[in-house]
Amino acid sequence: MKRLNYFLVGLVTLGSMVFTSCDPTETDPIGPSITFKADGIIADATINSGEKANFSWEAIKGDASLAEFTIRINNQDVEGFPITDIDKDEYQATWDTTLSDEGDYTFAFIIEDKDGMTDTKNITITVLPGLSDYGTAQLGAGGSSLGSYYSIADSTVYKLAEAKLNASKLDFVFSSTASEASFKSPKDASATEISSTGRTTYYQIIDKNYDDVTTADVNDANPNADNIVVALNDVILFKNADNKKGVFVVDQLAVATDGTITIAIKLK
Repeated sequence: MKRLNYFLVGLVTLGSMVFTSCDPTETDPIGPSITFKADGIIADATINSGEKANFSWEAIKGDASLAEFTIRINNQDVEGFPITDIDKDEYQATWDTTLSDEGDYTFAFIIEDKDGMTDTKNITITVLPGLSDYGTAQLGAGGSSLGSYYSIADSTVYKLAEAKLNASKLDFVFSSTASEASFKSPKDASATEISSTGRTTYYQIIDKNYDDVTTADVNDANPNADNIVVALNDVILFKNADNKKGVFVVDQLAVATDGTITIAIKLK
């Protein structure tokens, strides 16, 4: 009889355990969530060197209050993160960073609640190559012993005799009078010696430091002048007949009938 009693007690205990563990009212805990907003990048993207990557998001709590938000780039915390001074129910914010170096950047946006539950959203940004440094070129006008014609294709300054033979690849023509210096398109009628076979180059002066000009600036530019007057430190965007775009800066300038100019050049 005792054995029967023990057996019945065991069944009752086991039954209560089964019913307790299968309580249909129990649910899994709900953690926080992050959603990207349309006024920023919402998916993997490709940008030009020097462009900003802009992000906008909303983080919402689950069962527990929000506790901490973090941004990481390639598994490294961004300076200033993680942050804990956030709304405990709903955290909305924007953030941007300028990316200059070519390559892939994986951004991780992480929200954590006070119970340690997290949500992570990843976005990969691919940065295209920046501008290529083409060094410097010195040109002379009129009676100068330097050549007045420059070719991007071979990074060469040509004197008139050689320029006539290479007119199909010339890009810049430097000219100077006693009062002003200018760049002309090889096709410009005033460059009469080569204009019949020369090509067209367009120029545009911009109000920006040379070292701060980005691939995006060059891409967005629409140079439309085939003859421009230049001054010292001018920064000039250009587009040649091959639709190649770039930028140069006037590093040195002597304005005279035999004036000279030194420019530094970058090409997209």
